[in-house]
Amino acid sequence: MKYAVCDIETTGGNNRAGKITEIAIFLLEDGEIIDEFSSLINPERPIPPFITQLTGITDAMVEDAPKFYEVAARVVEITKDAVFVAHNVSFDYNFIVTEFARLGYVFQRDKFCTLANSRKLIPGHASYSLGNLCADLNIQLNDRHRAAGDARATVDLFRMLDEIGIPDSPKVLQTKLKLHPALMLTRFREIPETTGVYYFFNDKDDLIYIGKSTNLHRRVLDHFYNKKAVRDLRMQELTARVEFEETGSELIALLKESHEIKLNKPLFNRAGRRSLSRFGLYDCEDNNGYLNFYIDATQHQKKAFPLRAFSDKDSALGYLDRIINRYQLCQKLCGIYDTEGPCFHHQIKKCKGACVGKESPDEYNERAYQALDDIQMKNETFLISEGHAVMDKKPFVLVENGTYKGYGYLPENESLSSVEECYMHIQKPAIMDKDAHSIIQSFMRLKKFKMVRFE
Repeated sequence: MKYAVCDIETTGGNNRAGKITEIAIFLLEDGEIIDEFSSLINPERPIPPFITQLTGITDAMVEDAPKFYEVAARVVEITKDAVFVAHNVSFDYNFIVTEFARLGYVFQRDKFCTLANSRKLIPGHASYSLGNLCADLNIQLNDRHRAAGDARATVDLFRMLDEIGIPDSPKVLQTKLKLHPALMLTRFREIPETTGVYYFFNDKDDLIYIGKSTNLHRRVLDHFYNKKAVRDLRMQELTARVEFEETGSELIALLKESHEIKLNKPLFNRAGRRSLSRFGLYDCEDNNGYLNFYIDATQHQKKAFPLRAFSDKDSALGYLDRIINRYQLCQKLCGIYDTEGPCFHHQIKKCKGACVGKESPDEYNERAYQALDDIQMKNETFLISEGHAVMDKKPFVLVENGTYKGYGYLPENESLSSVEECYMHIQKPAIMDKDAHSIIQSFMRLKKFKMVRFE
């Protein structure tokens, strides 16, 4: 696990009114500093005299310093996938969150406070301010009230707390949580900070929980730390073995988790057993030859595979409404305007009159079939590639003629030029699953990925 130890200096104590004047961050992994960043920041306003007296930072010193937006990318980079650490962490964290908010960016990290945890892990000190605590513990503190000096001292304090046992380490889990005797604490150290699926087993080797994460180590550890709900505590007590599988791909992890929950029906995955695709979008041709679309609960259409699947009816209606507007389809023929006469869109001249016979089936269906191609991922054949390599192989998901066919891994120095070559690398053929299509469609709308199309 990585920890970004941070300290800032500011123009005042209120993050909404104040601005950052200096920042320093040290990135730790396994107790060693692997990266660092330090810079004065131009706050774009005068520094109050009492702040200058405290920190020694003057207006002249920050006049030519970068503004926060100029270092923002570096702050994101060095703190990515790391726990944000500071002495009185809320102060530093909230200032940084506010600076990012002014730029329209949401900055969010897990937090660890050396002040609060010092009180818990090394009790009995008269003062827990950084200066006094460092003096008591013989931690060297140079340049007090300057970001780099305070952050470097906080690094040494954090290392000391880590030796005692910080709350997300196995040695603290052993003393604070009710772990099953068979669950070896060293197992937590073996779980990587990569994307994949994880599995919890009881002492009878029954699979009791399946989950997925883009950071397996952090997510698994979270199940065993600071839980109060009865269900979570019960799962902690029953888990005798933890296994995991790296997928390299978030999409593959989502697909595996969904399929395996339905297949194995683990005790603590009750919500996941239910279909994610409760509503579907379907098509049919009416007696007049018009292509119709309609939304229905998937449980009512057990034999029909939906064109698209949705977790709730509102999402389905919202999607269909966008399709109607994009292709000038008739609301009545799409099942969202129940009337004997013309649909509302025809009344405002957005529908060309298929609902009252003013537009012929051939003319209307030309646009309706274009919409159908759009809805069905255009019946294209392609592979989706995203994430990182696993055992020097690149993950991919294959969609053929708009239908999910499976996932696989390709040697990094190879490329695929045909569907037939894809099948040679697929691990397991896909099982027809409404949820799989819903997962792929949602992923394609929300995530970044590389697509390779085939004829």
